[in-house]
Amino acid sequence: MTRHNDNDDLEDADLVLPRLFRALGPRAPMPSEMRQRWEKLFHSELVRHLAAKRLLRKRIWASCVGTGILIAAIAYAVRERPPEPMFVVADRFHVTAVSGGVNSEGAGENHRVSIGEELNAGRTIRTDARGLLALRYQDADVRLNSDSVAILQSSHVQLIRGGIYIDEGRSPHRGPAVIVGTQFGTLTHVGTQFLVSVTDDDMRVAVREGAVAYSSNAETLTISAQDGATELIVSHTGLVTRRVPATGDLWSWTVEAAPGFVVNARSADAFLTWATRQTGAQLRYADDAARFHSETIVIHGDVRPLSVTRGFEILKATTGLNVDTSDPLIVFVSVPRAPSPGGRQSVD
Repeated sequence: MTRHNDNDDLEDADLVLPRLFRALGPRAPMPSEMRQRWEKLFHSELVRHLAAKRLLRKRIWASCVGTGILIAAIAYAVRERPPEPMFVVADRFHVTAVSGGVNSEGAGENHRVSIGEELNAGRTIRTDARGLLALRYQDADVRLNSDSVAILQSSHVQLIRGGIYIDEGRSPHRGPAVIVGTQFGTLTHVGTQFLVSVTDDDMRVAVREGAVAYSSNAETLTISAQDGATELIVSHTGLVTRRVPATGDLWSWTVEAAPGFVVNARSADAFLTWATRQTGAQLRYADDAARFHSETIVIHGDVRPLSVTRGFEILKATTGLNVDTSDPLIVFVSVPRAPSPGGRQSVD
């Protein structure tokens, strides 16, 4: 039995077709009229096809350009979008510390303020004879003295009477300028640390670090601490500026009102840096050994926020550092002997 192979049929077809075309002989030439009609038809179809192809390319290119313009516009809008108006930036005030009697009034209700509370804009805050309050507002620390009344607005804090303190930190302030409004004029920070006190007779603005812009219907000026702490006194009789101490009684209530510092798992240097900023004193190390010891020793144990005074007591008792606070302008730190440079140390 002979096996049939499909490939044989393919080979036979390849041989038959050429023989068949040779047997038919050459084709008769196409009539000229028919050839002209065919060529005309072919040319018109070719032109139509090429035109459609060019139109498609143009549409694709236009679509790409439009998409690119849209993307660029979105990127430009995101990059160049102006900052939000100040009145929508800070409409909440986070309570970080409170002592004594501090009340919040508004919307027909009155309640005692507590740590961790969020106060909305529009609230009126009253502190009694022993009340002190610390808030976080527009990335700044804001503190209210005893016997004070202030209205928390979404664009500023209106101080009716009493004292307010603003500390925006040494690093560049990320939020909008903190504004304090009073009956004597408006104060806008240009720097970092200042306090304002208002009575029926006058307003006093003490600037310890940076500068503050003061403006009223009659006056516009800047109070700067470039050459030392400076105070502006505004009364019904005029304006007076004078130099004041950067520490001491003028600032003592701001230290008492400060949110505490949690020293647990923090270095002694971190606490000292924070504490001297609260008091306005300068931090000085006796030598590199004292600085090294302060930066590498880690304090453990107390997770409660500590006051400046209590923190100094713990450092003196547990770290081996000599912390001299007898000079109100300088905190001088030294060690009896240099510790071995073996890395970070811990104190429990």
